[in-house]
Amino acid sequence: MRIPPILFLGLKRPWEKKVEKFIFGLAVGMAGGALLVANNCKLLNLVKKNQEDIMTKAENYIDKKLEELESSTEKQDKKQQKQ
Repeated sequence: MRIPPILFLGLKRPWEKKVEKFIFGLAVGMAGGALLVANNCKLLNLVKKNQEDIMTKAENYIDKKLEELESSTEKQDKKQQKQ
């Protein structure tokens, strides 16, 4: 079997360069897609956690304000009864 002169000199055919670029682009795209998916999952979990934290803080704030409102109305009722 005779080795073609192009392969013997280490020169590449024109289509081989395109295939290499395609494979490189495919690998970079796969890596980028994996990072994007991983970041989306992390971001989604972070958003869910922050929503839960905000809801608990809001509930605690509302409970505190309701207790203050109830205690202030009780004080006013006691003052009115004394008079």
